[in-house]
Amino acid sequence: MDGEIAEAKAKYGALKMATDRVEEQENQQIAHDKTLELLKTYPGLKTIMGSAMSTVPGAAQAITEKGLIGKVAAFGTSLPSVAGDYIQSGAAISIHFWVPADAGYVTARVAYELLKGKKITEGMYLGKPGYNKITIKKNKSGVPVIYGQAWKDVNKDNLSDWMTPDGKYKL
Repeated sequence: MDGEIAEAKAKYGALKMATDRVEEQENQQIAHDKTLELLKTYPGLKTIMGSAMSTVPGAAQAITEKGLIGKVAAFGTSLPSVAGDYIQSGAAISIHFWVPADAGYVTARVAYELLKGKKITEGMYLGKPGYNKITIKKNKSGVPVIYGQAWKDVNKDNLSDWMTPDGKYKL
């Protein structure tokens, strides 16, 4: 969430947060209900940003119910299969994610390499697109965190890239 806020502020300097983070417990119904509360409390609200898989569809459902498509939009972490229909309708403007299978592979690869006694180092390629030339930074607790470039952004312009020929979502 911190990264999303920082990037949004960098791109949109006039961005103002209406409220602190709202917990929705990874539950689409709670995200929906909390969004209805936010829309009532902050009638000038323009976007809902979420970092949980369920925030975008829950918020987009509330936006749709209130007839606010085109006036308010949701964006954040989700998958096409969960939020794609809301991107098509305009209730969500974008989603972003890592391909779960690739992230899982890389996680297992790191564990395997460490178990073999090898070191994970800056610039390594970990076997999947977007995990080449990794960087490693320590978090606030001093724990090393591996960063890749595998982030995927999806909006109306490229949603079809994440669909099969029969119109189903790939992820």
